[in-house]
Amino acid sequence: MTFEEWIACAEALAADHRSLSQADTATCRRALLGVHRLFKIAPTPLLDAYARVPERLLGEAARARADDVTGGNFAWHLPGTPDLSAWALAAGAQARALDEVLFTTAPSHFGPVDPEEWRCATSQAYAIPRARTREPADKRDNQRFTRRGVLHHRVVPEVLDAGYRVRLVRLDTTAAPAGEQVTMGAALFPGLDLQIRREGEDGFVVTGAACAGMDVTVLRQLQAAFADGCFAAMWPELTVAPTLLALIQRTLEDRALSVDPRNSLQLVVAGSWHVQEEHGLANVAPVLDGYGGVKLLYRKVLPYQDRKIGTEAIAPVLEVPVLVTDDHLVGFGICKDFCDQGVPLAFADLDVDLVLVPSMGNPVTMDGHRSTAKRMRTLFGTRAFVVQQAEAERPADEQPGWVLPFPNDPTGLATPDLRQAGDWQSYKGTVPRGRD
Repeated sequence: MTFEEWIACAEALAADHRSLSQADTATCRRALLGVHRLFKIAPTPLLDAYARVPERLLGEAARARADDVTGGNFAWHLPGTPDLSAWALAAGAQARALDEVLFTTAPSHFGPVDPEEWRCATSQAYAIPRARTREPADKRDNQRFTRRGVLHHRVVPEVLDAGYRVRLVRLDTTAAPAGEQVTMGAALFPGLDLQIRREGEDGFVVTGAACAGMDVTVLRQLQAAFADGCFAAMWPELTVAPTLLALIQRTLEDRALSVDPRNSLQLVVAGSWHVQEEHGLANVAPVLDGYGGVKLLYRKVLPYQDRKIGTEAIAPVLEVPVLVTDDHLVGFGICKDFCDQGVPLAFADLDVDLVLVPSMGNPVTMDGHRSTAKRMRTLFGTRAFVVQQAEAERPADEQPGWVLPFPNDPTGLATPDLRQAGDWQSYKGTVPRGRD
């Protein structure tokens, strides 16, 4: 889109806003999502100009606009100049003002809220309120719109640019508030062996996964997760068969009877497994709460392809779930969903705090994960936690795998430095944007 075409869109949106007079929740939400979309379609020079608008000027203009909007005046000033910075400031102040008014006037933000309450059918997007602002004031200068444009809400489209529909799932947790240090655990399997069945002419299905003392290993990993005070724990792709999943769930359920304050585990990604469902085979990652209950099932979107064994025989998936807690928005992927750099990924416009990715592969696979994580970190401030089992056919001294431990800079360490030699390790860091 050219700058001239974008101005025409901005003028049309401003005309729509002039017709508004009631600062109710639905009106403010629709108006906010309209400005958010205006920035989403903006040409790169305009976005660059926004990043150079001083936070002091943006904040002052936004506060003045918020007072007007509260009084029912949604009209915003259109610059009479082609100056990019002037347009960026005008539209940016309107976005901030609507964000502020919506946050302070909405009847309910947190607790047992139906995610549909955050949806605007006209805009086909959700404006999800957040307890903390995304970037602290002293870090907002020189930040792009995706990092400081909307402070009190996270905007998530109903349908991502890659074509996947988003489904929001609520989860109440007792974890540390957003921005405080969290611990996450990575579980791997030394000596893993996979049983594979050919499916059709060139497809494959994993029918078994085993290693010496697998059940004992998993129980020890869970105890380590409790002892380490983990917020989340994750096993890798295609390693958790139904019997092993049941063991994990029983162990977590038994934890409900414990009063040990160290047991702060809130979220478990129980690897993944090939499961026959109504519409075909799926590579399914069960996402559990700390007591073993299934909160959602993530289904792999992109099938793995191998020259020797063929293509993963999974059915197409058109939905991506996002977990919403009071402190975090959490997205999920399985291996290729997060590492393939050759296709539009679901994560290009998915503004979440954390992405959890069970994976299996080699160093090149992890390179792809690092690239996607770097882009999301730059755009949205997202942290990525990837637990990748080494391919089962690799020599024993190269197992078990690699872990991307939700770092500040996903490319700050080389892939060889991400090796995890043991079957368990916990990692500490901060997750969301507000205090990082």
